[in-house]
Amino acid sequence: MLYIKSTIALGLLPQLLAARSIGHVRRSVECSFSTAANSGDTCESFASDWGISVDTLKSLNPDLDCDNFDESVNYCVMGTVTSGDNSTTTSSTTAPSITKATTSTNSLTTTTSNPHSPTQPGLAENCDKFHKVISGDQCGTIEAQYGITGAQFSKWNPYIDDGCTNLWLDYYVCVHVPGAQTTGPGTTKPTEGPSPTQPGIAENCDEYHKVVSGDQCVTIESKYQISDSQFSKWNPYINDDCTNLWLDYYVCVHVPGASTTSPQPTPTPNGPRPQMPNITKDCKKFHKVQSGEGCYAIEQENNITPDQFLKWNPYVDATCTNLWAGYYVCVGV
Repeated sequence: MLYIKSTIALGLLPQLLAARSIGHVRRSVECSFSTAANSGDTCESFASDWGISVDTLKSLNPDLDCDNFDESVNYCVMGTVTSGDNSTTTSSTTAPSITKATTSTNSLTTTTSNPHSPTQPGLAENCDKFHKVISGDQCGTIEAQYGITGAQFSKWNPYIDDGCTNLWLDYYVCVHVPGAQTTGPGTTKPTEGPSPTQPGIAENCDEYHKVVSGDQCVTIESKYQISDSQFSKWNPYINDDCTNLWLDYYVCVHVPGASTTSPQPTPTPNGPRPQMPNITKDCKKFHKVQSGEGCYAIEQENNITPDQFLKWNPYVDATCTNLWAGYYVCVGV
């Protein structure tokens, strides 16, 4: 979901833009979401991308000069515009829908004319088709259901992060805007193979694995004697770090004609189980990884060096991002 730029995190912070005086009229803008334009954007294309009119874009950005549109500047695309004369009388307009979070939960009070309510924050103002998030939904499954791309979903639902970790149950997301091209609902083969499956698995898959608690890509690959490249090819939705395996969903572990590695003899490992993959067979001292624990803490606790730890636990990467809580590592030979 590359469309949304890194400035989105800052853009979500409420920002009070400077008031601009024009004669006897004062205007203030309280911006709740800003972002930068894409290369080649104009006022018209940028406003269209965010589902607002050019007039709305100008009202949210009083200093905007469409004849000299600057792609390097962050522009407000969601906020409240308030104007009035020198008296205390003011009138307010909102563009687009404004959301205010409560202090105790993730619930938002959403001010919108949309009959599909509540909605996730910041979705496209011109959305004409909605999906209500239900238990088990993921961005990939919603995209497949409506035949839209990740870039489209991200553009129409900019609040949702790249990891799709903040879908809110029973809230509506946008799945179409006028004129958007779709591929049609993702094809499913209910009579072939189990369900539900992770998005995008190989159409000719003939063997499946149901993801259970504790599974990792490497453990699945080892179980079915397949390579990492095979697993990635047959399950392209799963990222390189294997952080988006979905519990109780099926992944593909074989296609017709695929070669598998010969089962390797794996002597019963010494010590307690389960163990991280490929720890040294000479290990005599073990440590059970606790939730939130890092390599440095384990090394300090057991008076070993980082080089020793990595040598005895070759599966663990140099940045220690793939320690598995509840598994044993080697801390002494």
